[in-house]
Amino acid sequence: MSFSIAKNIFRRALCRFLLREHGVSPITKSQWKTIKGFFCGCAYCGLDLPLTKEHLVGINDTEYGTDHPSNIVPSCKNCQQRKFVRIPGTNDSKQDNWENHLRKLLKKDTATFELRRKRIKDHINNYKHKGNLLKLRKKIDQTIRQADEKIDQVIAAAIVENKKT
Repeated sequence: MSFSIAKNIFRRALCRFLLREHGVSPITKSQWKTIKGFFCGCAYCGLDLPLTKEHLVGINDTEYGTDHPSNIVPSCKNCQQRKFVRIPGTNDSKQDNWENHLRKLLKKDTATFELRRKRIKDHINNYKHKGNLLKLRKKIDQTIRQADEKIDQVIAAAIVENKKT
């Protein structure tokens, strides 16, 4: 396993730990069932295909989304895959904002766009975390940056030590 993969695994684990320490609990099976019933299909296209949990704010290296119910909606695999967009001039991709994705999907049907957008926002407000998640994400970002610095120091020291042997 490369250092960068190990570092990313550590970052996600640290993020989840810090969120739970601040009372941001992961979604339960009962909540997931209720959320699927609220949307009656994919939150984006509305189709009643096999659904997966979609994070409105992704859990990745740049967005510290949560497994909290307010951040999860049902999504079909097609819509979930479409949310990834290419970064111009690279071979990399990033996750597009949920609202941008919905806008692109329903560009000619503004009435349905507004209806689904309102439904997702109602869902977010229905499960809204009591604390300030944005403030907490900033605190997590700061903690992860500090941890990254320490990890980089440990990796650099290990590389130097490895070259000696």
